[in-house]
Amino acid sequence: MNKYFSTNCEAIIGAKQIAIKEIPKYGNIKLKKGTKDCVEAIIQKPSSDQIVSNLALYSQLILTPKIFQYLNFKKTLAELDIGIALNKLAHDTKVLIYEAKGPWCTIGDPLNYLKANITMTLFKNVSTKKDIINYIRLLKF
Repeated sequence: MNKYFSTNCEAIIGAKQIAIKEIPKYGNIKLKKGTKDCVEAIIQKPSSDQIVSNLALYSQLILTPKIFQYLNFKKTLAELDIGIALNKLAHDTKVLIYEAKGPWCTIGDPLNYLKANITMTLFKNVSTKKDIINYIRLLKF
């Protein structure tokens, strides 16, 4: 929020540096040349030859009402594609990234969902941390 209020932009999008091999699962962010945080383009789930950086888009967004000009409401049966709208918005206006600090947990598949729960339990819920560690130690593999 502080970044949004201290800049003149139409959106702030959450970004995280991740391993290049993981980028095809997410939106990939290309920054404008000479900037550290100004979005030039977002490539939705790029193939390996389309990857432009190690920055992934994640779903933490601050948007102004201007985004509604870029959403396609004509496709009534389809989901509104915020990635396409953000890409167009970035092309026409100022869209910035905010890089997340700390562990990033994605929950798009069962293994990562479990990892996210373990991470949140161990790092955010100190009252149950010892119980979870003891439980894992007791498991017989």
